[in-house]
Amino acid sequence: AGFISRIALYEGTWQKYYYKNNERATKFLTLAKEASEFIINSNKYYIDSDFRTLFTSNDLKSNKECILFRNYNAEIKVTHSVAHYNNPANSINYGGTTDLLKAFLCVDGNVWQNSTTEGAKDFTIANLVKTRDSRFEGTFYDKPEINAKGSFLFPVKFFPRYGIKAVEETGTVPNELKGSNNVTDAPILRYAEILLNWIESKAELATIGGSAVTQEDIDASINKIRDRPLAPEAVEKGVQKTKAMMLDALPNDPAKDPNVSSLLWEIRRERRMEFIFENLRLADLKRWAKLEYMDTDMHSELLSGAWVNFPVEAKDQLTAGNANEFSVTKADGTTIVYNGNNNAEMVGFYKATVTKGRQPFLNQVNVNPYLSPVGKTQMDNYESKGYKLQQTQGWPQN
Repeated sequence: AGFISRIALYEGTWQKYYYKNNERATKFLTLAKEASEFIINSNKYYIDSDFRTLFTSNDLKSNKECILFRNYNAEIKVTHSVAHYNNPANSINYGGTTDLLKAFLCVDGNVWQNSTTEGAKDFTIANLVKTRDSRFEGTFYDKPEINAKGSFLFPVKFFPRYGIKAVEETGTVPNELKGSNNVTDAPILRYAEILLNWIESKAELATIGGSAVTQEDIDASINKIRDRPLAPEAVEKGVQKTKAMMLDALPNDPAKDPNVSSLLWEIRRERRMEFIFENLRLADLKRWAKLEYMDTDMHSELLSGAWVNFPVEAKDQLTAGNANEFSVTKADGTTIVYNGNNNAEMVGFYKATVTKGRQPFLNQVNVNPYLSPVGKTQMDNYESKGYKLQQTQGWPQN
């Protein structure tokens, strides 16, 4: 039922937004809703642990949020290296973007532009940890990190808290967190996803003839997730639970897509905060027919990362050798390139000079970014056996 919930939601929204077929959309969205309700009504699962524990535990058997998980065991040589790549002592070329960190709600449940949370417009990482939804702290390192060369916002979602403590206090990494020695369990299907699949399918159905979403629906889904327990380490940093979503007081987001309702926009935001680095974002954008959100010409903040006060937080980067290697973007959008002498000006959203925008992928002749083409090798192989494969819609047919 869990996989039906996921796949049917994908197909239902794909039919609605890509093929614009509301009849088939209704069929699959109803299936997604019913499959989700089958799990919800079983009363077997609930949200019972803090966010990062889900991704850093060695044994998820007793975790009531995990419907399906993959177990690892060093004794039988079944290990992985995911935690290794979330170790802030290691160098990576990716990280959180400015676009992403600005999408996180403040703890009062509002967007940063309209929030009454103290420090809502302060984008330093230490402040974001305290003022944003708790999933921010559960996902990212709590200070700028040069080892996240692409953004200074280092993901630690899959790295245990005791590992971070060891790195910070002793400079050493526990052996089980090195290389391919990792044995932390991998959640495959979580109850939080089922709840978000359910509320999204209901909201989508409401736009094509279904019953309206109620506050009770929001309380039974999104607000249950927002009420997730907080880790003691997070509480010590000042992390708080995000205020419950109220259907009659949804955020007025200046960044909202005008073609998306406020309710769907907020449901989609919840998915973005919940599933970072879990390989669902691209699939979501495709099924919503919103790949333009990935266009870096339209969304330049996809190319910059964390807010960094270089003179205070990363002064070792202010060297003559780093001249013209990075820039910062101020709150007003002004970009300043480091020239080796303007140290005091290096406060803003970090961007590496080598970071380039995506090549054009929308509205290109013989390119359909929503569907993958059939490979030439496969087409030639079938043709050699007397069969002719048809190329995917939107790609050249020869």
